[in-house]
Amino acid sequence: MEQPQAQGESQDMVTIRVRKKRRTKRRHEDAPKRRGLKVALIALGVVLAALLVSGLAVAGLVNAGKINLHPLFQGIEAPEEVESEDDGSVIEHKGHRYAYNENVVSALIIGYDDESGYTSRPDYSCADANLLLTMDTKTNRVKLCVIPRNSIVDLDVFKEDGSLKATRRAQLCLAYAQFPNTDKRAAENTLKSVSTLMYGMPLNHYFAFDEKGLVEATGMLGGVRVEALETIPGTPIRKGQEVLLQGENAWRYVSYRDIDVDESALDRQRRQIQFAQAFLTAARSGGAKGIMGMYDAVKSRAVTNLGASEIGYLVSCFASGKKVELETCTIKGRTKLATGSDGVELERYYLNDNSVLETVLDLFYTRID
Repeated sequence: MEQPQAQGESQDMVTIRVRKKRRTKRRHEDAPKRRGLKVALIALGVVLAALLVSGLAVAGLVNAGKINLHPLFQGIEAPEEVESEDDGSVIEHKGHRYAYNENVVSALIIGYDDESGYTSRPDYSCADANLLLTMDTKTNRVKLCVIPRNSIVDLDVFKEDGSLKATRRAQLCLAYAQFPNTDKRAAENTLKSVSTLMYGMPLNHYFAFDEKGLVEATGMLGGVRVEALETIPGTPIRKGQEVLLQGENAWRYVSYRDIDVDESALDRQRRQIQFAQAFLTAARSGGAKGIMGMYDAVKSRAVTNLGASEIGYLVSCFASGKKVELETCTIKGRTKLATGSDGVELERYYLNDNSVLETVLDLFYTRID
């Protein structure tokens, strides 16, 4: 805006004002370029702001997952013969002291299938695979602990109306079978049995899937490559050969067992461990984007209480630049045959108490002496 001429101002000053107007006129000739630059700068600012907001949103989401996955330790119910302090936050075993590791997060992975032959109702499904996945988010140590399907555990049994009938000692696989039409409650019941087995450790999250979920997830990875541990009837899978497991063959490899062979469930368990290791390795190679994409694709086929925030946090740890150390373990025990009330002979796997304790220490504690 042109300012008013001050009193006593000279003609030369007025002339200078005229020259300023001429320079302004030349600026108008360059206005389109300047407006383009201005628009570009504004657009860049908007994009940067959007990225900042997006980044903050993602950071907030991941932080929420971090909080949810790290439950507060409120004590465990360790057996009387186990020496412990502060409600189990410190445990003594074989001359050493172990402290509860607050950096560990966990989720129970459940693979379920129809096992109508083991129950009185044909629509029951059993949890054939029970893998407890733990991760130390500070060291990136990942542990996959397999709990045999026939493990004898404390199991809640329910009435037809869904109310609690009793708590009995029975095979872990039947915990899922209590709710054949309500997978959420079935998964929660299985998780509770595993938590009770491990002295009441704070296990809060689960991811359960059936054949369709596994087939789709494996397909998104382009298949999982393994050296076959067994020949699987009705498939091209032959023992000792390297195979790319895809589609129905992937499911057959992890689910097949010969029910006429004693402890065939343990043979299948070895294949499940091998497949899980190969699957996790292949999943990590796809990076965070690949893992999140796979989760989005299969979550509609899964039963889980792991939301986007929890998955985002796990992915941020699992797919980070840190080296991920993946280890596996199995709780040891012994198999006994028993005949049920229906006359069917079943395998029961009785877990070794010392193996249970050492597994708990390995997964959730850190040696401090």
